[in-house]
Amino acid sequence: MNETTYLIVLMLAITAFFALVLKAFYDHQSPKSVLYIVAALLFSWFAFGYFVLQQDMFSALNMPRVAFASIVTFPVIVGVLAYNFWSTFRSTIDRMSTETFLSLQHMRTVFGILFFFTTALPLFFQLIGGLGDIAAGVGAFLALRSLKKGDLTTSAAIIRGNIAGVLDFIIVFTLALTIILKHEPAALGDMFNLIPVVVVPIFILLHIASLRLLKK
Repeated sequence: MNETTYLIVLMLAITAFFALVLKAFYDHQSPKSVLYIVAALLFSWFAFGYFVLQQDMFSALNMPRVAFASIVTFPVIVGVLAYNFWSTFRSTIDRMSTETFLSLQHMRTVFGILFFFTTALPLFFQLIGGLGDIAAGVGAFLALRSLKKGDLTTSAAIIRGNIAGVLDFIIVFTLALTIILKHEPAALGDMFNLIPVVVVPIFILLHIASLRLLKK
């Protein structure tokens, strides 16, 4: 797949994912103000990530790995702070069910497949990252199906639906920061990085929100 086609497919996948996230807010009686602000934040971050990668800003920094990790972490921190200090946002999240979070995690499969069509990554990392994301999406799908059939309790579905995704993030981020970005910093400018910069923080927040339901 050539670069232009890959970028178009990737951007369409991200747009579809964000649309599903916003639909989840809409379906759970989110106030319009929350819906509009969340939409603005999501697509503004999308545009920011595209600009940063297009300008190859990571490679221009003295500490590209630190900058990359900070960029990925920033939306997660914003999401956690919003949940704790923005009551209308928190009430919408609290109304979302395990089924909602597991359904959204199905999209991991799509982004996992896109791992195999980029030339920015070494083959071993494509296999680990791509198969890990596919496993996370499939794991969420199977957990959701078992929950709906009554074969799993809600708590068991949450654990099974999140474990593959959480482990995948731990492994991939460790490899990326200790091996990939250390030896191939030029890869930081590739548009494939829209996945870790733009998409991954949202999936991390979905894992956090889903696992919080265990407290209930």
